[in-house]
Amino acid sequence: MAAPLGMRVRTWAMSTLVTRIIRAPKVELTSRAVPDNEIVHIPTRHGSVRCYITRPPADAPLAANSATPPVVINTHGGGFVIGNPLQDNHLARGIAGEVGTVVVNVDYSTAPKARFPQALGECFDVLRWVARSGDTMGWDGTRIAVTGSSAGGNLALGTLTQTTREHGPAVRAAALIVPAVDLSIPPAEATLLIEKPFVNAGMLEMVDTAYPLEDTDRKDPLVSPSFLSDAELRALPPTLVVTAEHDTLRPSIEEFTARAVAVGARSRPDGSTTSTTTSTTQAPRRKRPSTRSWPRSPRTYSNTSAEPRCTPCSVGGSVTGRSCPTLHFGGASKRPAP
Repeated sequence: MAAPLGMRVRTWAMSTLVTRIIRAPKVELTSRAVPDNEIVHIPTRHGSVRCYITRPPADAPLAANSATPPVVINTHGGGFVIGNPLQDNHLARGIAGEVGTVVVNVDYSTAPKARFPQALGECFDVLRWVARSGDTMGWDGTRIAVTGSSAGGNLALGTLTQTTREHGPAVRAAALIVPAVDLSIPPAEATLLIEKPFVNAGMLEMVDTAYPLEDTDRKDPLVSPSFLSDAELRALPPTLVVTAEHDTLRPSIEEFTARAVAVGARSRPDGSTTSTTTSTTQAPRRKRPSTRSWPRSPRTYSNTSAEPRCTPCSVGGSVTGRSCPTLHFGGASKRPAP
């Protein structure tokens, strides 16, 4: 059945906006000469998926110290509906040039043509391909990290969960930029706790309509990582999570990270900052009283010993607002005593 006209118009408008953003000049995040992207088509259970591969220059830190550099798999944002890997190309070049990893940027299928769980299945199959292709592609398939923003962060978390459940390739670290962690929250409710939300209820409604989910799916941990079991949260690798003051997803992200810490993800306060965020935060201001209780948790955490640590300056994202707190957690070890 065809999507409603209004939704199609909004989707077209957002797609046009994203296209302009992609084509707009980007700030170069590295001074090193990063090679042009390679394009590969990776076989998955849903057919071939295009990926852009950005390789590090020989003098980049991790590349210079290893014959085979590690790999970062990136999934772009866009509400599961719009966007493509090129919107993150400047970030991929920055990671490759300043950190020295290969970056595999995944062009996963988007809604409404592709419904859940197609995109997730594609991302998991890309991870398995990356892990087994190290010898032929010239990278270390045993040193893999995943990253993604918004919907891409959701898919990255889903990929980690699939890896745990299906005993897939080991992922050493994750970096999530304002990840969507709870798709069970109605769009109108999601904007109540944020003053001047960057994504308004209308935009959330568009995504909700274009990415149709059954009510039972909305609380599936592969759709809403907030519903992961305690054991699955503890199984997450060392993880950097970046939130933003005016991002509509912030309250649910804070709740997710606080729960991860509460169930045993090793963490401690840390003063780390990133090039796009600061560690100073303000108390959230509510537009109106809400019956939903969001925990007041420390805003900045860091894994104390799990390796490799996520390098904060290696990632960026669509973060907005005066205060953009970062949270670090992860690893299978116990939480240290205060």
